[in-house]
Amino acid sequence: YNRADAEIMRGLISDEKYKEMFTVMAEKGIGFDISVWNYDLNNPDNCQMFRVARIARDCGVKFTFGTDTHDIAGLKWASRSTEIFEKMPLSIDDLHPMYREFVK
Repeated sequence: YNRADAEIMRGLISDEKYKEMFTVMAEKGIGFDISVWNYDLNNPDNCQMFRVARIARDCGVKFTFGTDTHDIAGLKWASRSTEIFEKMPLSIDDLHPMYREFVK
């Protein structure tokens, strides 16, 4: 997996295409997991993952953080969740109901 290539790929997909997909996700209650290591915290205004997640948020999609961690080592990135939460920005209402119960 090459992060630079993934950023380029995300930039090739139009906002309209993302909106179409995220509207369906919101209608079906499907959550969006924020894989915390994909986000450039030093440049959130130019990071494609922030762009994609903000479109999802604006479509009403609810979020979880790091639930796709594949091993214990992946948990070292969990502390980035707070920064992403603030830089999006998100509110507690933007969290998936299942996850909201977890973070109380």
